[in-house]
Amino acid sequence: MFENDFWYNEGKWIILAVLVLAAIILLVFLYGKNKLTTKSITYGAILIAMAFAFSMLPPIFKMPQEGSIRILVMLPLFLYAYTFGFFRGVIVCAIFGVLDIIIEPFIVHPVQVILDYPLAFAFLGCAGLFSKIKKNQIVFFLTGVVIGLIGRYFCHVLSGVIFFSEIASELGYESALLYSLGYNSFVFIAGAIEIGEILILYFTKQLKILTRYLRKANEEKPNTTQTA
Repeated sequence: MFENDFWYNEGKWIILAVLVLAAIILLVFLYGKNKLTTKSITYGAILIAMAFAFSMLPPIFKMPQEGSIRILVMLPLFLYAYTFGFFRGVIVCAIFGVLDIIIEPFIVHPVQVILDYPLAFAFLGCAGLFSKIKKNQIVFFLTGVVIGLIGRYFCHVLSGVIFFSEIASELGYESALLYSLGYNSFVFIAGAIEIGEILILYFTKQLKILTRYLRKANEEKPNTTQTA
């Protein structure tokens, strides 16, 4: 389908996909060995399940190829990343990205799947970039959220340029990049809704209660095995 596309070279993108997956696996083993605790894993599973449940609700709007605007889906992921930190947030968000393939699969190539699902959602873990900053927490929380949304948007745009250029041509677009930039703007619409939800939680004082509760799990020290 894409043999004549300037951006497409199957061998190159498959190698890149393998490297990305290897980096995620390495991150889990190296960082998780000392940082993942029983409670952090448990809460990660719970919040992934919540995001997955919200994903099953009818979308506000569904895009023709891939992507949709839904409510509350990214909120549990943002909360986890902010309370448990960037690296654990990336892992949990990437896992949800894999599950999202079940919800609304649109597959044209293995690398496209990685870009649009685990890697795109992994960027949402950026919500935890500033989790250790105590002052103006809501400002830094939302800053991390915006950075995560930009990262997810970038992945979708890259996927669109590489794998959906023919669709752009059929629709009359001279540039696959312009088509992809416009099409994937749904990420920011969905993100604006999620930011609104965060602000509602903040002004109703529920955000502080939720993050305080989750941080108690984050304070648990990893289990260590004693050796004789």
